[in-house]
Amino acid sequence: MYCLSQLRPMSIAFGLATPPRSAALVVIGSTSPPPMPVRASLRFHFPMSSERWQYRDPNGGLTVSIASPVLHLFDGSRQRLWQRERGGALFAKSIGADGWLEVVEASSPHPDDRAGWNWLELSHQRCLDEIRERFARGLHFIGYWHTHPERLPKPSARDIASFHRNLQGGGIALRKLVAVIVGTDRTAAGLCVALISDREPTLSILLPMCDSKRQVRCPDHS
Repeated sequence: MYCLSQLRPMSIAFGLATPPRSAALVVIGSTSPPPMPVRASLRFHFPMSSERWQYRDPNGGLTVSIASPVLHLFDGSRQRLWQRERGGALFAKSIGADGWLEVVEASSPHPDDRAGWNWLELSHQRCLDEIRERFARGLHFIGYWHTHPERLPKPSARDIASFHRNLQGGGIALRKLVAVIVGTDRTAAGLCVALISDREPTLSILLPMCDSKRQVRCPDHS
């Protein structure tokens, strides 16, 4: 994800302390087609009707929970091979200071966004409006989500570079950023949840937390 912005700098771990005053341009994508997917050795099947999916950072103990309405948005936005990428912003009520971060809202794909098969440019004005509107309701901006046309998604080299560029020079003084990549697999393995820190050169891929009693495939809404 490539982010150029002029948002007012902040200094908390996640989210904005005050609403932004100017627009942000966010471009997400990869410079080459995605690699052929690798079959997962362990698959987690959760029903989309479940209350939330949870992912834990193996390096730092942070747990990211994704609420059911956000999962439904992701499910309806999965990218087929001939479709363009799509995405939006992620919002939480708290900023993860207690080791728990719940993504309670995600903005939907917008008609003003520009996109191709392996890149996405979010409308800067809509990002600005969304962050302001959510902040007025007590929600904090914590990162972005976007789709990949691959079954088990992973960040591209361009994604990783832009995540760090957003933290270091994007005008938003976040110390951490959450990135969700939505793949075509409709299980918990089909979401790549990553945590990017300004203190670490590499990102941390969070692992899905599985309840073995609910390993069923998501219902097909297509």
